This record gives sequence, structure tokens and C-alpha cells, in this order.
Amino acid sequence: MKTPIAVCTARRISRLAVFLAAFSCAVIADEQTGGITAPFIEPPPWKEEAHKLPAYPEKNRLVKVPASLPGYDFRVYIDPDSLSVGGDRVVRYTLVFISSSGVWNTSYEGQHCGRNEYRRYAYGSNGTWYPVKVSPWQGITDTGIDHYRYVLYWKYLCDPLQTNLDIADMLRRIRYPSDSALHD
Repeated sequence: MKTPIAVCTARRISRLAVFLAAFSCAVIADEQTGGITAPFIEPPPWKEEAHKLPAYPEKNRLVKVPASLPGYDFRVYIDPDSLSVGGDRVVRYTLVFISSSGVWNTSYEGQHCGRNEYRRYAYGSNGTWYPVKVSPWQGITDTGIDHYRYVLYWKYLCDPLQTNLDIADMLRRIRYPSDSALHD
């Protein structure tokens, strides 16, 4: 008759043998598959959602964006009615630049909050949208007249510390920039 210690030792040895056999099979599979031992499902590539052009902005609804540069002759506004967040993490909005002489420059754009990129979808003039036929995604930089996009991205529309800003949060940040943790 075997002693209890011998039985426990035999069980441990058999468990160890099973573990080692399984491990060696995994190593063999690892060598045969080039390093992949478990099934890996590649996430689908990012795809931009379909979108529609918003209604043309009305002057009395615009919200001023504190994003001007010294010597920049335009005030920057966003149409709050056009602001949307897609499941593709693209924030879409209508921008209106109004010069000191009252001339409007209007565009409908999107910013991809996960990739620090923007894209222009349409230009507007006299109440009509003109879609941009070719508009690739481009990086957002903090230089020149495109500084407003950088400010929109980092201070108001996208937040690297809080990935799920909703429209109310975005508008609050634009209207009350001193409340924003990212305001400088």
C-alpha cells in the first residue's frame, strides 16, 4: 500500500507531466505558426460613418470659439446645431469665420478624436453647401491660420483624458473656457 505522501507526490508528478506535455505542444505550435499560439482576430479597419450635411447655420445661433490669433482678422464660430459625435469617433461641426468687415467663410468639417486629424466635407456660401469632392484626412497642427483646429481638438472637442465627451460637454467648454481643465 502506498503512503499518502507517495500518492500526493505521484499526483503532482502526473499533473506536472500533463502541464509539460501541454507546454511542449504549445511551443511546437508556436514554432510552426511563427509566434502565434492563440487565435487572434484582427479588428476591422476603421471606417468612417456616412453623414449628411447639416442645415446652413443661422447667425443668431452661432457660438464664438475662443481660438483667435493675434493679427488674425477673423472671429471663429461654431454652429451648435451642427455638432455631432459619430460612432466612428469623428466630431462633425459647422465653422463660420466672420471677418472684421462682416464677410462669412463657412465650412463643414470633422475631427477624428482618436487620430488628431481633420477633414473638410463642404464649403458654404449664401445659404448653400458645396461638397468637397476629394478631402483626405490631414494632421492637425498648431501653426498658422489652422491654429483654430488645434484649439478645437485639444481644448473643446476632443480630450485625451476623457474619450467620451458628449455634445453638452463640448458646448460647455466652448462657452465657458475658463472651466476647462485644458484651458491655458
